[in-house]
Amino acid sequence: MNKPGRAPGGAPLQQIAQLIAAGRLDAAGQQLQLILRKTPLNSDALRLLGDVLLLRGQHEAAFDTYQRSLSLRVSFDALLGMAGAAEKLRRFDVAEQGYRSLIRMNPKAGEPYYRLAAVLSQQVDKAEEVIGLLTKSISLDWRVKASYMMIGHVAHKSLKNIDMAYNAFQKALEIDPDYIDALLELAGLYMAYNRIEEAGKLLRKAIELDPTRSDLYQTFSLSLLSLGKHEECHQLLQQAVALSPDQPGVYSAYLFSTNYSDTILTPQQWFDEHLKFNAVVDALAKPLPPFANVPDPQRKLRIGFVSADLRGHSVAYFFQPLLQQLDRQQFEVYCYYNNRRSDDTTEAMQRLADGWRNVATMTDEEMALQIRADAIDLLVDLGVHTGDNRLPVFAWRPAPVQFTWLGYAATSGMRSIDYILSDRYYTPDAAAARYCAEKPALLQGYRVFRASAEMNVPVETLPALRNGYLTFGSFNNFIKISTDVLSLWVELLQQVPDARLVMIVQARESIEYVQDFFAQRGIAPQRVQVHWKLRFDKFLALHNEVDIALDTWPFGGLTTTLHGMWMGVPILTLAGERMLSRSGLSLLAPLGLDRDFVAYSRAEYVQKAQQWSRQIPQLAELRAGLRQRLQQSILMDEPGFARDFESRMRACWSEWCAKQK
Repeated sequence: MNKPGRAPGGAPLQQIAQLIAAGRLDAAGQQLQLILRKTPLNSDALRLLGDVLLLRGQHEAAFDTYQRSLSLRVSFDALLGMAGAAEKLRRFDVAEQGYRSLIRMNPKAGEPYYRLAAVLSQQVDKAEEVIGLLTKSISLDWRVKASYMMIGHVAHKSLKNIDMAYNAFQKALEIDPDYIDALLELAGLYMAYNRIEEAGKLLRKAIELDPTRSDLYQTFSLSLLSLGKHEECHQLLQQAVALSPDQPGVYSAYLFSTNYSDTILTPQQWFDEHLKFNAVVDALAKPLPPFANVPDPQRKLRIGFVSADLRGHSVAYFFQPLLQQLDRQQFEVYCYYNNRRSDDTTEAMQRLADGWRNVATMTDEEMALQIRADAIDLLVDLGVHTGDNRLPVFAWRPAPVQFTWLGYAATSGMRSIDYILSDRYYTPDAAAARYCAEKPALLQGYRVFRASAEMNVPVETLPALRNGYLTFGSFNNFIKISTDVLSLWVELLQQVPDARLVMIVQARESIEYVQDFFAQRGIAPQRVQVHWKLRFDKFLALHNEVDIALDTWPFGGLTTTLHGMWMGVPILTLAGERMLSRSGLSLLAPLGLDRDFVAYSRAEYVQKAQQWSRQIPQLAELRAGLRQRLQQSILMDEPGFARDFESRMRACWSEWCAKQK
């Protein structure tokens, strides 16, 4: 609630209500205190004082004052104020009860329907009721534009009803063509379904209307990133950070974008930018009481995992096997899930956890206090700077020992995170670790992979045996493919003149861009085949047309690379200075394939492609046995990985215990 209720009876109180409406809160508060000294049981004066306190942001005092008013006389306005204060205090159950009472009290008042919808919109299973409440709010002509906005958001995020979401956003824009929030939401909807050009038009208009909103630049940058326009994306995110320098979410988006190109920042500049994030989150965190965790190196430990991706997401390929295999005699496992969406994978992991916390609606402070209350000993971030991460919570130091791992192999930049889980291929020495704010804690293998049931398809013979030439493939997300990467692939095709290239892009606009890029550099159109985003079964089947996959850099593939190797397709990778560029090495080395498929320079990358073009029989033999080699390696040894992970956790815990003495 951002405004006072209706004016009560009596001239003095009506005048005070006018002062509140005019924003003269100090004057209104002084007059109300005078009245309440004389008549402390004046329920109307108490309600108005609640309005003053609420508008000042004194939510607890406002809540108590509204309650005092209601104890004297139940009124619509006092109950509405109390529910609004409860909402501000994040006492959503109290707010919900209040709004439901208001609807029963006056079913023709639109505000309680809208406010109740806002409270319930936090819960995915209440989506249908939320839309019904908002439809009622619209019929009562209450905040019609905003009601359509919320319908669109809930329809998209919770119900996956794209038509309903689209129609709702369009309704909001019919009411107000310059409604920036509607332009932003509709652009996000277009981007989610790879209609990047339409999204860009909406975002350009929104920025013209308000060039000071950082979220507009942030969303626009993502649309450009989807088209492989890394430099333009970087510039927009720099503007977003300049507009909102103290917002961790904006800064995270900026840092994440810097991973896709080596030409925008040097490795040292990239690292320095990450360290600036540490200052941002440290400034927002508050000190918590000393840890109550008993520093016993041998006792059973509680380990917490923080992620927005405990669902049908690539993270699940690697995290779920660990969750199943961890020794529950030694570890209790808590999951902190920062997402309102839930699916079969979420439910399966929830059953495997000893404790499960939905933290999407929690503030950083609330989440930090929850972790403390759960007595977590070891806290592991699984997101780094990916979307919906909760890195700022780690700055509160809710657990004695804190880690980052898995979201992608790179530093968080945070000094409050003690360790980055790695392996000897990602961080083989001190030189490789110099771009980590955290101390590397080495595992024998960085991750363990589990093939899903839908991957139970046979490996076909090498396509080159029937084609007479090599076919290279790139199936990584197109945002990882910069002009620098494409230029090297042009050189590769020039040096292997009969070879072909198959690619997958996420946006239709990228098809023409890729085709033109190669054509302008002398590569015949029939040599480059570009597919638009494919269903998973079609994606797997396309590997039957590819002999060797081409990795991206500096942000190398991980899940996509493993899918390829499962289908018998090895990957040619270029390992660089940063951890991100060494995922291919980390996957190939345990299979004994690093000598043949890992390059350390552009020239060596092309040279290895040329060598394999002359070794078709050997490549065919490798393809036939690659899946079995993968299955027999540490990359798919789930119990072995779990024991190694447990050992590393125990060692880091023992270090902390020793320091306490």
